[in-house]
Amino acid sequence: MGRHQELLTLLLLYARAAYAPLRAAELEMLKAFYNVTNGAEWTNHENWDLEALNQCGQVDNSIDGDNCAFGRITYLNLADNNLQGTIPENFFAELINITELDLSFNALSGSIPTQTGQLRNLRAISLSHNQLTGPIPTEIAQIGVALSYSAIANWRLPGTTHFDVSNNNLTGIVPSQIGYLENLQLFDVSDNPNLGFLGESTFANLNLNPGLPAEIGLLTNLKVLKLDRCGFSGTIPPSIGELSQLEHFLARGTTAGLRAVTNRFSGTIPTQIGKLNQLIHFALNDNRISGTIPPEIGNMYMLTRFELQENSLSGTMPDAFGGLPKLTWWDTFGNMMVGDLPDSMQNITATLDTLYIQTEHTDVLRRFRCRERIPGLGNINNDLQVPSRQAGSKVNWYIQVAEYFNYKYVSACVDPFDAETAFHVLSGDV
Repeated sequence: MGRHQELLTLLLLYARAAYAPLRAAELEMLKAFYNVTNGAEWTNHENWDLEALNQCGQVDNSIDGDNCAFGRITYLNLADNNLQGTIPENFFAELINITELDLSFNALSGSIPTQTGQLRNLRAISLSHNQLTGPIPTEIAQIGVALSYSAIANWRLPGTTHFDVSNNNLTGIVPSQIGYLENLQLFDVSDNPNLGFLGESTFANLNLNPGLPAEIGLLTNLKVLKLDRCGFSGTIPPSIGELSQLEHFLARGTTAGLRAVTNRFSGTIPTQIGKLNQLIHFALNDNRISGTIPPEIGNMYMLTRFELQENSLSGTMPDAFGGLPKLTWWDTFGNMMVGDLPDSMQNITATLDTLYIQTEHTDVLRRFRCRERIPGLGNINNDLQVPSRQAGSKVNWYIQVAEYFNYKYVSACVDPFDAETAFHVLSGDV
């Protein structure tokens, strides 16, 4: 087969079904899917006159192959279309040439079929915002496998880049087979409250839970990792430092209020985090992280937002702000940290606009402003509007940083006012 014929074959593989008659098997599967998901109640029926597409055999077999082999569905977007019911077990087994599949924002229930692994040409899949249950199938190791190779010399097609199953009711853990999806750029499992957490675990042995598999570090093309409000516990694997392209690491939890407790990552922050020099947003707030903040964060040149509030961190703030010229948001409120603000924080006063810290870091100003109320911005609760583990008001300190260092080595008062009064929020501060 010549190069021209190979190019033609590749183009046909990616053609939407509208450009070629459907294979009989795929036509029947689409009909079955329409019926099982209550198609009569779909919001949009456009282009679902399936009988009109049943013209298999009219394309020259020398190009299309026997049984209209290339008259296949390669794109299916039914997002926000009032789909109800379950995904048929053999749905993916028949539609194996789909490259993009979006069934998000519907009311699909049941489990993700294990035949997901047969989506050998898949580039992107979104099943988010449904009511899916059960585990993430280990068969995901095979999705997009046909895109990793090309019959044309020196060609490499991108594999699966987007995997989104957020906002469902999935259970189990992230399978170690995720490491096979080496082309992933987005992996989003957020808002699955029972994913990653073993129900029999207690706070005493959270670090024994599986957490994230070490194989997550094989996803060297990953840019977005979203684990917010799941049931993860255990530790953050050191292999996270291998995600050299990562821009967003989001694993936020909840601790109280009307929402169920989610995410219980424990242990320390691995020093390998400093290798993430493309990271823009790091959020691990409302978990069970302990130990100190590693000074290696000073290597995260692109970092703009750092959120570790409501954990169990101790020690002092690392003197690493000189390596964070783009930082605008820092929040370590609600921990057990002590000590003064590091001198390197003076290097980011031009970019910093949000600074939530421990009251223990504020002794310098309270000594100088003896028995005066210290102004601040913010409100008395944390971002989730629930009581913090830290007593006192949560105020934005960024406007005080310059003043802080002016007075750091001046002692004007031996009996500073109590922190609660010094930081009490008055009307007009919020």
